[in-house]
Amino acid sequence: MPGTLGDIEQWLAARSEKLDARHLPAVIPEGAPLLVIGARGDGEDGLLPPARVLFDRMMAAIGIEAPPLAMIDPAFRPGQPARAPFDPMLVEAMRRRIALAKPERLLILGDQAARALLDAPLLKARGKAQMVEGVRCVATFHPRWLLDRPGDKRMAWQDLQILTGDE
Repeated sequence: MPGTLGDIEQWLAARSEKLDARHLPAVIPEGAPLLVIGARGDGEDGLLPPARVLFDRMMAAIGIEAPPLAMIDPAFRPGQPARAPFDPMLVEAMRRRIALAKPERLLILGDQAARALLDAPLLKARGKAQMVEGVRCVATFHPRWLLDRPGDKRMAWQDLQILTGDE
């Protein structure tokens, strides 16, 4: 496993190329106020509208503009099952990126990312602050889920309040 953020990104890009997949890069600056982590991208830009629009509105609601969005599996392969299992090296690479970047907070989107990083399904992981690699994090519903189930937006808002410390 590479030892720097830049080297990990290059390693992930090379993996995407070997898979003949479009790579969804994530520039993760050290000490960012917030890093958002999803499982896999929905499209070539990570999140497709209208999920991207809802995500941007969620971030605006907590006063954050365009936080880094990183995918545990950054290889975008149209037609790949969204729930395909992760290579354990991808989870380790994300953990290493978190440890190196030391963002102030993490927001984990969706069940698959929660299971990978928190070893718990989303419904058990959400609603409380936790730690991943020494960084305070909160797991919440993926914007795509919220579009299909608008009744869960209230719970997502509660999660965002926990994330910002306004519980």
